[in-house]
Amino acid sequence: MIDILSCHRYSLPMPKLSKVNSFIIDDRVIYVTKSDYLGKTSRLYIAYDYETKIQLAFNINKDELIEYLKDKNLKVLENVK
Repeated sequence: MIDILSCHRYSLPMPKLSKVNSFIIDDRVIYVTKSDYLGKTSRLYIAYDYETKIQLAFNINKDELIEYLKDKNLKVLENVK
C-alpha cells in the first residue's frame, strides 16, 4: 500500500460538483474526471477525494471505477489534511 502522504493530489482548484462528476462513498465526496493530477487530459477516469484532493484510483470504465471504490474503506482519509 502507498503511504497516503505520498499520493498524487489534484493540483487545480476543484470544479463545481454535479451528479455526473461526483458521488458519495462512506460519507466522502468523490470527484471523477478525465484529468490527471496536473490537469492534463487523460483517456482514463480518475477518482479524487474532494476534501483532500488525493487521487484514489483510475479506470478506463467509469462504472467499474465507482464499483471498485465502493468496495474500499475510505474512512482512512478522515485524518488526512
